[in-house]
Amino acid sequence: MKRLSQYLTESAKTYNFKLTVAGECDKDMVAKLKNAAEKYEVIKMSSPKRLPVQRSSDFPALGAVELNLIDLEVRYPVTPEQLQNLFADVCCETHLRIRTAAQAADVAPVEEEATEKTEPVLTTELEKEEFKDFRTDSQIEALMKEFQSMAAKYEGPKEAKAKTTNDLPQGGNSAVGSTKAKLPDVKSAAR
Repeated sequence: MKRLSQYLTESAKTYNFKLTVAGECDKDMVAKLKNAAEKYEVIKMSSPKRLPVQRSSDFPALGAVELNLIDLEVRYPVTPEQLQNLFADVCCETHLRIRTAAQAADVAPVEEEATEKTEPVLTTELEKEEFKDFRTDSQIEALMKEFQSMAAKYEGPKEAKAKTTNDLPQGGNSAVGSTKAKLPDVKSAAR
């Protein structure tokens, strides 16, 4: 039988994040980020993995820039926005994006723009296509007759119009006060 301490250690949940840093990421900055994240009890923080210079959807204003990826695992629950604010206070001059591991997997890579010049689509002329009707007049008339016969077939029987309360004769009696309510005969309660 397991002890309570074993159950607690097995049920310990950790929270994983992916940090994307645009530009240089030296050891001093990583140490500052780790010290700031100690508030949430850092379990593991990887060293920065440098990516080649490329355009990033996280930092579109920067254009092509060097990206560094850092994996962060903490013990206490925290949102990416809270970590973003915490890290912005520590090193405000850097461009930093924080996502959960699930969010980082959903990020699509940025597609490169087309470099060849093409004409605008709106000003180019479309190819002219001619519409050819392969039916003759007699075929069209036969189709119209068939549609009319089908309409009569699916029309259904004609029934008399249903009566509504507006069609019923209106009486001179009012719903309230036109008849006197019958009172029950009072019998003596004493017996």
